[in-house]
Amino acid sequence: EYAGKGRNQLLQDYIEKKGYSIDFSTSLVELIKEDNAVTGVIAEQGGKYIRINAKAVILATGGYAGNPEMMMARNPLASKLMAVNFNYLPNKGQGHKAALWAGAAMDIEPAAMMFDRGAIKPGVDAGYVQNEKGEWILPGGAITTMTEYNPGSQPFLKVSRDGDRFANESCPYNDILFAASHLPGRVYCQVYDANFKEDWQRFHTLGCSSVSRMIPDIMGMLIEGKVEEGVVMKADTLDELADKLGFEGEAKETFLATVDRYNELYDAQEDVDFGKPAYRLSEIRTAPFYGVWLAGNILTTGDGICINTKMQALDEDQNVIPGLYCIGDVSGSFFANNYPELCPGTACGRTMTFALKAVNTIAETL
Repeated sequence: EYAGKGRNQLLQDYIEKKGYSIDFSTSLVELIKEDNAVTGVIAEQGGKYIRINAKAVILATGGYAGNPEMMMARNPLASKLMAVNFNYLPNKGQGHKAALWAGAAMDIEPAAMMFDRGAIKPGVDAGYVQNEKGEWILPGGAITTMTEYNPGSQPFLKVSRDGDRFANESCPYNDILFAASHLPGRVYCQVYDANFKEDWQRFHTLGCSSVSRMIPDIMGMLIEGKVEEGVVMKADTLDELADKLGFEGEAKETFLATVDRYNELYDAQEDVDFGKPAYRLSEIRTAPFYGVWLAGNILTTGDGICINTKMQALDEDQNVIPGLYCIGDVSGSFFANNYPELCPGTACGRTMTFALKAVNTIAETL
């Protein structure tokens, strides 16, 4: 019965067996508010506006990472660190806007689920740019045109455009990005050698970055695919790799010296420069050598509409807006600054748990 079906199809089948329906052709326009309570929605369906009256409305419209203007207004730091959007692009903050128009308040502090896996070609800066149509886009594209570069989270040597090592690479995803905010172009280069699969096993990273060590052969094929695309650089010598990565003059000399220094730290099994744990060090001596320029990629946003413990939307004075509930990434009051990657599953767990809480709360009032 369940074989060959995806998650969403299984959920739809279950809901319909319970006697309920799902409509995928209806989009939210605005909330209906009467006597300070939300009593339904105005939606668009087949090019026509329809009114849906309800005793309660649950917003579950996702984040706003697919809305460049909203990203730049709400989270200028993340916007400048991003190069790739791993987000579901239709998530444009429709629910946030509807709730704000209905009088709800939004988190003061922005939050984003930022990964250090935005692989880009040499010479590309992080941050939004405008295309020929005047639209704001990311230089590395979206998930529809570029696969997330999972190995970017591995704690290999990382250097700036000047060829300098700038941070302890054994840190949460967002920390290396914040460090890179002070670098030219807000990008950095990750460097490793032919032994990267063995290094992955020793590094033993957790969370979704563990995918690299769990399916090393598949991820190795991904790297070779990026080599063919001209995103990952591959060379038989470090001198050749430096040229392919775009290092020139003094920057090239610094880059080669940095690699030599990193090999010394590996031999000593002690990172006296940045304090990285010995098991997270790796040597860069065995050809072929690899290098890739990286910036941030965003999965979703985590700041949203202020809620209480019953998932009810709140106004600026922290008063409940009757009839309005928010769950998932449209809801706030949970994250700030960035998603805590050291707690894998927190976002998914919150989404599922709070959704059940909202439904149970509404059911108790009917």
